[in-house]
Amino acid sequence: MSDLAEQLQALLDERGVVDTLHRWSDAFYKGDVEGVLDCFTENGSFSMTRAADKPPNLELSGKSELTEWMHEHEARVPPGKASQIVAHPRVGIDGDRAESACFFVVIHNIDGAPTLFSTGRFYDSLERCDDGRWRIAARRGVGEMRREKTS
Repeated sequence: MSDLAEQLQALLDERGVVDTLHRWSDAFYKGDVEGVLDCFTENGSFSMTRAADKPPNLELSGKSELTEWMHEHEARVPPGKASQIVAHPRVGIDGDRAESACFFVVIHNIDGAPTLFSTGRFYDSLERCDDGRWRIAARRGVGEMRREKTS
């Protein structure tokens, strides 16, 4: 019975991590600042780089910086003008900590047409919080492909 209980807990933990990844994506593209913040630990960080061999073009730490950036992003890309799909999450659990890697695809509405904007991967470190929910302690996004600007 103990093995079965451990297997069930592992599945529940993995499901909790994957749920956090999907909740973040959904809240982000709805412009739901509180929903995004709830996916991060109190001191959670988020960085992005356009390619693996490039330095980060975005580095945020803590809810204050995340909040400010979310409002700036919403001004540039209003809700309904972009969507993000996260796929193929790979999750490793170690007690109350987890590591995850997943693929992302960003689609923007450009001139009224859904257009592939960028792809990449998120590498996340997550923690199980006191309320039992998994939250992102550190998220690093690495771009792989990006739509070239046309003028």
